Amino acid sequence: MEEKSKIKVNYLLFLVLIFFMGIFILIALVRKPVQTELVQEKNIIDTIRVEGIVIRNETVLTIDPYRPFQMTHEEGERVQKDSSVGYYVTEESKHKIDKINELEERIKNIENTKPDIVDSIDLNTVEKDIMEKTVEIKKYLQDRNAVKAKQLYKELNDLVAKKYSVLESWSEDKLEVLAELKQEKLDIEAGLSDKVYVAAPISGVVSKNIDGLESQLNTNKDFLVNDWKNIIETLNQVKEGDTEKPISQDIKIEDNHRVIIGIPLAEEQFKEVSEKGALDIIVNNNYVECKVDSKAGDQNSKIVYLATKEDNIDVLLNRYLTLDIVLNNSRGLAVPTKSLIEKDGVLGVYLAYSGRYKFAEVTVVAQNEEIAIVEGLKQWDEVVTNPAIISS
Repeated sequence: MEEKSKIKVNYLLFLVLIFFMGIFILIALVRKPVQTELVQEKNIIDTIRVEGIVIRNETVLTIDPYRPFQMTHEEGERVQKDSSVGYYVTEESKHKIDKINELEERIKNIENTKPDIVDSIDLNTVEKDIMEKTVEIKKYLQDRNAVKAKQLYKELNDLVAKKYSVLESWSEDKLEVLAELKQEKLDIEAGLSDKVYVAAPISGVVSKNIDGLESQLNTNKDFLVNDWKNIIETLNQVKEGDTEKPISQDIKIEDNHRVIIGIPLAEEQFKEVSEKGALDIIVNNNYVECKVDSKAGDQNSKIVYLATKEDNIDVLLNRYLTLDIVLNNSRGLAVPTKSLIEKDGVLGVYLAYSGRYKFAEVTVVAQNEEIAIVEGLKQWDEVVTNPAIISS
């Protein structure tokens, strides 16, 4: 009887043990595993999206639509004050110019097929060198200087090989045609004597992108500060497409040494931006260095003017811009924001060391929803991204 009782007790103890083991296994399965991430250098860029109007010093040259006119500069080329931007010609000269343009197109098409080796080797010079080397070899052979003659003969072979490497890569016929076309173009250009030149009134960049606002805008500070309401109104018109672009032969000269971007801002943004000296803006994924030039406005509307450099003109071609102003750009060791946790009133993270976890205090330098730039850690530290599991 006692033996049976012992067996029953042991059986019950075994069942209890199995029960608790099942509970522990269930907790282990339900509980999320600890997740970690390595500490690395990253950037946090704090920006605001705004709209702006590009203001330059611009002069439009009126070109007579009833007289043939030939531009001497292409879009985007720089001209100096009083230098020619183009010229009027007679009807006869107009036909010559059409022929010149046709020749230029043919020359361009042929040169586009030319291998690089043709440009790197002057065939005339090679031919001359071959002739000179041949004469020198004969002289040394007559003087019975076989060593020197042999050396020159090797150089001669190299020159001949160079000549035929060009001719094999590009036909000699094409070289002759190209030379003839270039000479014909020069001859016609020499006959254009009845030109009436049009000079640039200012130094700047040539443009045909005329929107009719050139006479309404300039970069003078008095204008920017006093006429800010008109500038904001013009920005809204350009944004809505209410301005018409005139169709004409006219040419615009843009002085891009001083380019201003007028940006209307809300009160809080106005204060934050206007107090900065230098800052960056982002236009079409390009960073552009700027400085606060001036500001204007009243209680209801405010505008900040940013001045930028001439070499940024490529990304500021349009009159209306959507851009990002960079308020802060912090770089440093970053951790996921969700890895930050407070322990005993101290902010920090848990670091993983071979299955063990240690709390480390950090100082947050900058933070957004995804990452935080912190001090107090080393690069490649392994931080726990779900610290609530450890703290619980």
